[in-house]
Amino acid sequence: MDYSWKEIHERLGGNPESHKDEYVCIDCVEDDGLRGFIEREACVAPCMFCDAESPNLIAASLIEVLLYINECLGVISQ
Repeated sequence: MDYSWKEIHERLGGNPESHKDEYVCIDCVEDDGLRGFIEREACVAPCMFCDAESPNLIAASLIEVLLYINECLGVISQ
């Protein structure tokens, strides 16, 4: 997902730039769909929420995860 900060702000509201350096791993979410998304989009090793580390890429950008949730909710509401 390649969005400008303006588009991200319009989609998520608030101050999404404050989360630009935060990453989340599959152990921090319960939803299978989100877990699959995080596995596909993993781009760093340490998780910023549970501090999990690995030699493998295990965490995805929190902003990407939030945009994915936003898109899923948009599909559901249509």
